[in-house]
Amino acid sequence: MAKSKVTRFETGQAMAPWPEIPGSALISGKPEQQGHLYFQDDAYGLKIGVWHCTPMHTKEGPHGSNEYCIILDGSASVIDADGKEHHFGPGEAMFLPKGVVRQWKQTEDCHKFFFIFEDPSGSQAEGSAALRPMRMEGHGPGGLAVVDLTDQSVFVGETPSQHLHTYHADPSGQLTAGVWDCTPMTTKSGPFPRHELMSILEGSVTIREEGVGDHVFKAGDTLLVEKGAEISWISDEYVRKYFMIFYPDEAMARVADAAE
Repeated sequence: MAKSKVTRFETGQAMAPWPEIPGSALISGKPEQQGHLYFQDDAYGLKIGVWHCTPMHTKEGPHGSNEYCIILDGSASVIDADGKEHHFGPGEAMFLPKGVVRQWKQTEDCHKFFFIFEDPSGSQAEGSAALRPMRMEGHGPGGLAVVDLTDQSVFVGETPSQHLHTYHADPSGQLTAGVWDCTPMTTKSGPFPRHELMSILEGSVTIREEGVGDHVFKAGDTLLVEKGAEISWISDEYVRKYFMIFYPDEAMARVADAAE
């Protein structure tokens, strides 16, 4: 059987101890963190996995990566540059753009899935001083916009109706974070053109992977489909999800390698 490029994230995943957070970065706490990486690509600064940490409160500073996370257990707060505290509990998702000034505060243990893009190319957003932590909402901040499906050749049967809201598109042009929905849809099997992390909010989907078999995901599940996976998407019902889409740009990777 071929090695699968579709990964189901498990809340009970075994984790290993991670490096100690230096006291110079902390306001309070002696945090103990542990984690597991489901996927890593150092050339692009990608780290995708699960993390757990005991209580802590970090000093204010710029966030070193673009990061999506969805809280599994416990809670955490992000305090922005204006001093506003954004609290997140189980099932809630956030996006932190690279460079956003923030504090991270936990009064209890926190357990989360995460997608980190460090962007070693050095791309910087215009107006970075205005960056703020983002609370991702299941229907977007004001609803979802219609997706114009100009290429219908990928579908089997009826063309679906899709909507989305983009929360962030990074300045390197590789990463997009948002929420998406779709009516029942079946696609033709073919190579997946990107890495995509999905957190299913509503409905269910079967991802049929050539040479591997069927993967069934439902509301509450988080999964990763790697670029190059030979898959088709089969859903008999409405599906809504958070997504982190990453299109690897080889030119960016070469720039990053040259800078090392």
